[in-house]
Amino acid sequence: MPVILRPAAGAAAAALLLAGVAPAASARPASPRVPVEPIEISFTEVAEDFCGGGFDVLVEGAGAGRLVVVQRGDGFGYVGERSKTVVTFTTLDAAGQPIPGRTAREVNTLVFQDLSITRNEDGSLTVDVLGTGNSVWYGSDGKAVGRNPGQVRFSVRIDDGGTPLDLSDDVFLEFLGQYFGSTGVNDDFCEVLLPELTP
Repeated sequence: MPVILRPAAGAAAAALLLAGVAPAASARPASPRVPVEPIEISFTEVAEDFCGGGFDVLVEGAGAGRLVVVQRGDGFGYVGERSKTVVTFTTLDAAGQPIPGRTAREVNTLVFQDLSITRNEDGSLTVDVLGTGNSVWYGSDGKAVGRNPGQVRFSVRIDDGGTPLDLSDDVFLEFLGQYFGSTGVNDDFCEVLLPELTP
């Protein structure tokens, strides 16, 4: 299962993984001389036993955004990411074929920004990240059935390969958890989508 390698992009990965989705890898070299880079998001995954419902769902996502890297006085490259993704969920029958009318869609508009970076004793980095944005879920009839706007703050641990301004060799090591809970409306993903997707 591919993993997004940089903390801000990793935040987007974490958000998608909460929905049982693994986005495609997205690691790009960066430096203070190339502060803005376009990013593309594309993934296809089968979520087995979707939300414990006893059926599988095909999850397909696509989107785009931009990555900004800013060098601060401490020498680290602070990442900011803006992206918009559209994720389609399609219920599969026992033979793995799509079931007509059993679809849902999720539209995510997300912004992630590294807030602070600390070098750990083992050489890895702990990165505190702010994530803001909005997710809206739509049923098969195209009407909105749930929302999740607001912000969250969390920490991740990465190995930057000893090159704090070069993202190409960064490896995501660990999600350290939230230290500021999600604000705004917090509709439950499974509670909202199970009725739309149950065969």
